[in-house]
Amino acid sequence: MSLSDVHSWLSDALLFYTLLTGLWGLLNFIGEREISLGYWGALAMAQMLVMSQGLLGGLLWLQDKRPAQGIHVIYGTLAALGLPLIYAVTRGREGRRESLAYGVALLLVALLVWGAAATT
Repeated sequence: MSLSDVHSWLSDALLFYTLLTGLWGLLNFIGEREISLGYWGALAMAQMLVMSQGLLGGLLWLQDKRPAQGIHVIYGTLAALGLPLIYAVTRGREGRRESLAYGVALLLVALLVWGAAATT
């Protein structure tokens, strides 16, 4: 399996994972639940997956295997910044509104991952 294959596979996994964790955040909001320890763990895993995807993309870039469109890198960069930005804005609070913010942010990250995949 090539590095490109792993990058593509991880993209699919990241898309699925961010959709699920985004929906989890929305369900927390609808169910009037605050952010749980389990959800914090899921958020951390989502960020690790995004950063791993970026690292693989960087390695591919160094191997002169660049995406067909430059917007691919912008999508990836925005995806990597999404959760840290929400954390900074919410100051790490764990309330119901923060669940909504993370849920929406993760759905946007999923959209960015999908867009990046479409520009390879």
